[in-house]
Amino acid sequence: MFEDNENVYLLKKNDGESNKYYFMKSNFISQIKPLNEKELNYYLNYANIYCNKKLLNMEYNIEVNNKLTNIINKFKIEL
Repeated sequence: MFEDNENVYLLKKNDGESNKYYFMKSNFISQIKPLNEKELNYYLNYANIYCNKKLLNMEYNIEVNNKLTNIINKFKIEL
């Protein structure tokens, strides 16, 4: 669980997930400020993709990369 100035999010830290990964994922979500559980789950998938790319050097196809870039630009995410 974490909170920003306006919302409280119940985001579970997964087994084996580092604190750095969890913090980065949480920070990503907090900048989007999802309005409901459906949005939270949708953007959580992209938060995980972002963390996988940055911390684990995983590669994704062009469509996923473009969608992630669009989300980052749309919400002006600073990580």
